[in-house]
Amino acid sequence: MDYYSIYKPDFTPKQMFSMGIYYGSYFRPIYSSIISKNLKNQHKEFKFLKNIANDKIFSGNMDKEKNFYKVKSGQSLEVWEKNGWINEQDPYGWIQWFCRFYLGRRTEDDIRQIKRAIKVLYRFGQRKNKTPAIKQTLLHWGWNPEKNHEKYIKELKLFSKKLKK
Repeated sequence: MDYYSIYKPDFTPKQMFSMGIYYGSYFRPIYSSIISKNLKNQHKEFKFLKNIANDKIFSGNMDKEKNFYKVKSGQSLEVWEKNGWINEQDPYGWIQWFCRFYLGRRTEDDIRQIKRAIKVLYRFGQRKNKTPAIKQTLLHWGWNPEKNHEKYIKELKLFSKKLKK
């Protein structure tokens, strides 16, 4: 067993964008300090997003009403860049990586990104009383906040222990 076989998010990127993530502005035009470029229309790479309303993908305004749980959740691009959570191959960050991973791309960054997604599930998925912000955060990472993940989390922890041996 490896990280690729153990990683089983609940939602596809298309499902996530359809429900409402990242304020409907994830693929808005940005300046990436990681690659020192202005970027726009990056969403067009992902044909599976074609039939989703534009205001759920790349509107210029960050509107919490576009989030599924209608709350503020997450950090700014600047915070992500400052903390080293974004690299050159995916200058928009995690969901850009996830969209490409979903389509079959495999890179050196996969294990780091999979570990990050799993850490979000560990941190928030086990809580009994999840706030709307926590639910939105889980959704941003592909996890269904309404699902009981106990069995899957145990499987992940056993996998992690085997790796440490």
